Amino acid sequence: MTLLSIGNGDLMNDSWMSDISSVHGDFNPADGTCKCLPGWSGIDCSLCNTDSVCTDGRTCSHEFTIVDDMSYSCAVNFDNQALTANFHNLSTGVGTGHLQNLKQRNGGPMIFNCSLAACRVDHDSNTQTIACSNVHCYCSTWCDGEAYKDNINQITSFTIVCDTSKHLCTYDGALRITFQCNNSVCLLPTATREGANTAWTYEVRLTLLVCLAVFGTLWILLFITIIWIAAPAYKFDIPALDDYHMQASLAWEYISCTVNNSITGTEKVILNNISGFAKSGEVVAIMGPSGGGKTSFIDILAGRKNTGVIHGQVLVNGAPRDGTFKRVSGYVMQDEKLIGTLTVKEHLMYVARLKLPSNFNWSQREAKVLRTLSDLGISHIADTLIGTEMTRGISGGEKRRVTIASELVSDPCILFLDEPTSGLDSHTSQRLMKRLKTMAVERNKTILMSIHQPSSGIFNSFDQLMLLSRGECVYYGPRSQAMDHFASLGYHSPLHYNPADYLLDLVIENDRSTIRAMARSYRDGHAARDMVRQIDEAKETYLARSGLTLSPAIFRRAKYVPPPSELRAQYMTSWFTQVYVIAHRTFLNNFRNPYLLRFQYIAVSVLGIVLGGVYWHPGVYISDVKDRLGCLFFVMSLLSFSSMSSLDVFYNERSIFVRERANGMYTTSAYFVARAICDIIPMRVLPTIILGSTTYFMIGMDTSLWSTFLSFIGVLVATSLCASSLCFAVSTISPSLAFANLLTILMLLYCMLFGGFLVDTRSDGPLKILGYISFLNFGFDLLVTQQFTPLTIRVQIAPGSSEYFDITGQEILRRLNLEGGNSTVDIVGLCVWFAAYFVIAYICLNLALKVSTILQVSPYSALTAGRSHDWLLHLIHSQGLRKQED
Repeated sequence: MTLLSIGNGDLMNDSWMSDISSVHGDFNPADGTCKCLPGWSGIDCSLCNTDSVCTDGRTCSHEFTIVDDMSYSCAVNFDNQALTANFHNLSTGVGTGHLQNLKQRNGGPMIFNCSLAACRVDHDSNTQTIACSNVHCYCSTWCDGEAYKDNINQITSFTIVCDTSKHLCTYDGALRITFQCNNSVCLLPTATREGANTAWTYEVRLTLLVCLAVFGTLWILLFITIIWIAAPAYKFDIPALDDYHMQASLAWEYISCTVNNSITGTEKVILNNISGFAKSGEVVAIMGPSGGGKTSFIDILAGRKNTGVIHGQVLVNGAPRDGTFKRVSGYVMQDEKLIGTLTVKEHLMYVARLKLPSNFNWSQREAKVLRTLSDLGISHIADTLIGTEMTRGISGGEKRRVTIASELVSDPCILFLDEPTSGLDSHTSQRLMKRLKTMAVERNKTILMSIHQPSSGIFNSFDQLMLLSRGECVYYGPRSQAMDHFASLGYHSPLHYNPADYLLDLVIENDRSTIRAMARSYRDGHAARDMVRQIDEAKETYLARSGLTLSPAIFRRAKYVPPPSELRAQYMTSWFTQVYVIAHRTFLNNFRNPYLLRFQYIAVSVLGIVLGGVYWHPGVYISDVKDRLGCLFFVMSLLSFSSMSSLDVFYNERSIFVRERANGMYTTSAYFVARAICDIIPMRVLPTIILGSTTYFMIGMDTSLWSTFLSFIGVLVATSLCASSLCFAVSTISPSLAFANLLTILMLLYCMLFGGFLVDTRSDGPLKILGYISFLNFGFDLLVTQQFTPLTIRVQIAPGSSEYFDITGQEILRRLNLEGGNSTVDIVGLCVWFAAYFVIAYICLNLALKVSTILQVSPYSALTAGRSHDWLLHLIHSQGLRKQED
């Protein structure tokens, strides 16, 4: 029964009797007794009489020997007094209890009250000893006239010895009391009633629990490792470096692209009905003025265009392009976004581990990287850091060549380059073009590049030339015949004039009608007819051979024919390999970033010490409750706002992710999981453990059980993970970092407002519903329940009085309307919000990669619409037939 209560923060005086209530009875203020409900007895109606009143399958036990919990109702051997005692968790060795001495044997006013902590029970034959080392007793005003009044406050520990056969107990300390007791408790049927000391048993259980957790973790890691090793890697068994290469021609028909102007509501034509053909071993240059559609055209051919309405089709060796195209193609974009904390060789090795087949060993990958560095003339910077905004690294021209090397490592059949000479001096540009031309000839690559205004030397290195202006193709054919074509139209270049400059001036200075006339003249000329004939021949070859079986000689000098299931795979490595490589690269990047990892650990350590100093060991008085609650809420809020560093996880490297994902290096899910792991473990879990451990012991929270401390850390980690996943979701949908910061702050402030401390979210009404949307509400609920349940608060009987009484922490929470609900609901709530934010982040990250689909509108597409043949199978098959013909 509750002997004292707090109302509106004021303490009750002797009128407390009118507020007595019992869980299993009703208090009668007329005679000071409790009328027990059926099945219950005792002074405070805490003794069960029958099994029917026990719940959860328990039975009512009257055995005097304590197992774990017990309630006693006793008659004291003098002055018609009574005593009630309740004990909990005695088997742990750090149990708790409550003892009350009453004026009358049937109840009545309380003389003194004791709160018990650090209690344990020992058994020896018919003797039972209950010892408590942390005792707080106070004497009420009803102590006046009692002989032992002055001795009550001296009790700090006591030992009660009971004769279990006679139900007779004795306390012999500052005062001596003998009492005859009745007892009962609701026990599970399997409860043990052995007479051994159970404290050691608890230590054994805790040790076993820790061992099981450690071994369980090791088994999980072993299981993941086995899956990773055994997972299919979509690999080709390639005995030598030169074997991994295929020749591919590229054709495009009726490519058109339009975009809508959101301001004027009109439609703008970016590309208009462009067709062409590029053979292996050739370098194709796409020239034109700024805004002429060069980059859009390259994006469409490479499958990277994600805006506008696109029509037409792209063919590889006469077969329609599909999702496996990225495996044998490369695309060098204009920007040079690289991870600056890596060296050039480290960066290329990570690319090689993701883009080369899994059965390439380390030495083979390294040989490919070193050869690529040599081909591009950057071997001397292999061990130099790429560089960041804060750390100087390689030059802009070297960075440009490293970007190109990233695509050449995998030896792609088709290579796209968008303005490869942009930002380079003339000498470096000339060397770069010479190396690209050599690779195209020696390795039979198909190279297509957009270029703005090349020098005459670079212009002469092109095999084919496409001239675009205002979305129209005014010429496409051999570079050597370009000037003759325009001369036949009446446009003659001056002597000793750079042909590239003349052609650009020609299309820039003429109006749209003249450009369209040039485009019509080109489509009616010999060059366009030859190109159409080449495209038709490629399509006919594909249609004639697509039904044949695969030839054994699918690679040049290859020794193994991979099954079609492996050929249709879009990625060279397995999902687990992708996660491992990305995680390894991210950990290395974090370790070398002095402003990220190290500062995070220093910050949480300093904040933990400061926070522990501010809230150093708050007392156990009613005035200290607000400090305890405020400390718990502040720790959770601090961890939530510190998780805003997660905004950089997906935002800062978004361009790198988009490029690498589009190049077929890894799946979105592999990148997402790897990046999340690298943020959660070193940046969220470990700093949270450091902060929680520092503040927990400095503040002086409950140290009676290690499980309480571990639960505290677990709640903080779960809250931090929820905040981190929220930042993940925001970073994937935000157009700028400033917007991401603003949106995250607003959402976290909302979670704080309805987190259960600033606003009452436990009373029925709209605020309760809003509380379910705040993950802090669930975490705070768990923390206050965990920390206040074993707590005993000392309350002054009256203002200015030196007398105190004790009240349980649960009663404090109930009076403040902070009483915890169902812990299972709180745990599920944290898990749900964590998972929900993660799913949202993954979905938004996937949406960022949405690529426009090229609509197949030509008659040829109708012929191939019903076929399921992979274009890569035809490409490989054609290589085999070509080798047999040779």
